[in-house]
Amino acid sequence: MDGTLSPLSSLPPPVSQRGISRYLIILLFLLLVLGGGWYVVQKFQNLSEKPKVPKPSIIARYAVRKEFYDLAQVTDNYEQAIAKGESLIREYPDDYYLFHLTARAYKKKWYKTIDNHLLERAEELLDVAARKNPEGKGLFEDVRIIKQLLLKHEKGISFFQEQLRTLPHLAPELNLHIGTLYDAAGDRKRAQQYLSRALKGDPNQSYAQFLLARLAVGDEGGPNIAVIREHATQAIELASTTNALQALGYPMLAESYIFEKKYQKAADIARQGIVINPWCSGCHHMLGDALLGLYQEKNTRSALEESIQEQEKTIELVPLATHPYYSLGIGYFLRD
Repeated sequence: MDGTLSPLSSLPPPVSQRGISRYLIILLFLLLVLGGGWYVVQKFQNLSEKPKVPKPSIIARYAVRKEFYDLAQVTDNYEQAIAKGESLIREYPDDYYLFHLTARAYKKKWYKTIDNHLLERAEELLDVAARKNPEGKGLFEDVRIIKQLLLKHEKGISFFQEQLRTLPHLAPELNLHIGTLYDAAGDRKRAQQYLSRALKGDPNQSYAQFLLARLAVGDEGGPNIAVIREHATQAIELASTTNALQALGYPMLAESYIFEKKYQKAADIARQGIVINPWCSGCHHMLGDALLGLYQEKNTRSALEESIQEQEKTIELVPLATHPYYSLGIGYFLRD
């Protein structure tokens, strides 16, 4: 070496691999610090914001449901309810509840007009509602009622048996509806079978107790008084604790005493049911029958007049019932 500077001696020394790594680590650390700070700021801002308000469409939907429920269920304006319902199901074709309520409006009108075309439309709407949400509250009961009114017992039984296969957790309710339809179709044996299954799955079904009590009236060899009273008493006790189907067991319990010609006892029980539920048609009917028995037993004119009034009240509540007309005819005959 002669001490002469090389042309490359004026350049800065090359950066080592270790130095590059150090710079990258520092840069990454700075990015993490800045990113974390930004996240904390955003999180704090979100926490300080007011809770999100539900979408207006959701609020509007529930408002529509509430308004339509009041119209279809609370008021007697079934004509307006039907028109409103048909309009709403076109606007909200995915809402099973609107289909269900519209069907109820049709059923309500049917009770006033006895026009089966109304029931046919109600049946169509309930079929749609069941496909959209088969577990809708009260839906299966309305399906069963419509099938009964249209005398489509077999079709209704097939529908509920299919639901039983796909919704086994609802077996107690579904067995109740199947048993009820078998009863309506006149198949007492299968009705008792399915109603017993319903009670086995859910002992708190007062309607199943009521039906089993009623089926015991037609037992071979005459009414089975003990069975009638057992199920009727159970129905009364269940209704008093669950506040459902109040007064349901009173007509059957009263009738069990009519069979024994204990007319005063029967009348007292029927009156108890009417106090609990003034619209209990069965209670009015049994009271009328008990008073008719008292008249024939003691020739009490006031009992006959009250019997006629009670049968007229029964027919007013349930125009399609047949036996009250028979009892009323006897009352008119005896009075004249």
